[in-house]
Amino acid sequence: MCPLSAICPMLLWMAVLLFDPCVEKTVWLLLQAWPDPVFEGHILTLRCHGKKNVTLSYVKFCKDGKVLHFSKDNQPLFMGTATMRSSGQYSYTGR
Repeated sequence: MCPLSAICPMLLWMAVLLFDPCVEKTVWLLLQAWPDPVFEGHILTLRCHGKKNVTLSYVKFCKDGKVLHFSKDNQPLFMGTATMRSSGQYSYTGR
């Protein structure tokens, strides 16, 4: 609970998986949440980036181990308004 709950929204924390286990060679990836940090009431967007200009053509977004969305062209995932239900462990794989 926020110590100043009367005046500040709850901060939503996200843990992210930063590598791609789906390719022969490990390629480091970054899952970015926008805005950063995310507060309750913000519009939440998730984006995937490959290091060293790696182009991703297939991305699978997951939350708490369950698939949320597939993207063949690595488009950002628009999650809508962040709420307490938005809290969780987010990850993704890409090729």
